Amino acid sequence: MPTWQAIQSRQHINSGWRSPIDYRHAKEDALAPLTITELSQAIPHYPLAFSQQSSGGYQLVAVLSLQSGVNLYVNAENHWQVPFVPACFRSYPFNLLPNKQGTLVVCIDLDSGLFHEQAEPEDKPIFNADGEPTEAVQEVISFMEKRHKQQAVTQKAVNKLAENNLIELWPVQLRADSGEVQNVTGLSRIAESKIKSLGPDALSDLVQHGALALAYAQLFSMNQVSRLGELAKYHARQAQQSEQPDIEQLFGSDDTLHFDNI
Repeated sequence: MPTWQAIQSRQHINSGWRSPIDYRHAKEDALAPLTITELSQAIPHYPLAFSQQSSGGYQLVAVLSLQSGVNLYVNAENHWQVPFVPACFRSYPFNLLPNKQGTLVVCIDLDSGLFHEQAEPEDKPIFNADGEPTEAVQEVISFMEKRHKQQAVTQKAVNKLAENNLIELWPVQLRADSGEVQNVTGLSRIAESKIKSLGPDALSDLVQHGALALAYAQLFSMNQVSRLGELAKYHARQAQQSEQPDIEQLFGSDDTLHFDNI
């Protein structure tokens, strides 16, 4: 788990960081929060779903695996397996998180191996001599701020779908080559039949908030579940070559697989 610490010029004026060379920081993430702006790029590669949050409500996510703690899109060399990487992974080792007062602050993962309290020769500085974020860090901050704004817009659209009772449990089933079927819990989808029963005012409201487009994007993406099976087989072959656990450990051995809340 990351250890996030807010960066401060007074404390980190001499600190340094490096950009990640791979995606090892994402290899245990089974779900990736998405924004509406990512939909067109995500649909060709990921099944989209809604995950119920521990605080209540739903969040739009890309499904990266059918088992919590495994990301099938990151291979044994920690490289991403498809062209589009969700934005939530692209600002690492930085993140934008609320402090105790609820104000968003820029944080860095102390356990990333990419941060040094005292900058090393190959590091990039976090702050310049005036105590301001360097240009490279400011670019990351701008990227995170834009994503945070889009996340808020996306959440409003998701909330509209929930208010209209358009989100239902998604009874995903995984069938192994042996014929064994495993049930996957913790994911939800759009109830398409309920969209057709909405009145014109409700439909107009969904359109204005981008919720209707989001709903059909989720429906169109569901065929990508088959991609997860192919990726699992690929991981199994890699695991066998390196004498690592087989496919049963990637998908779990129980009859039902559970996601953790995010």
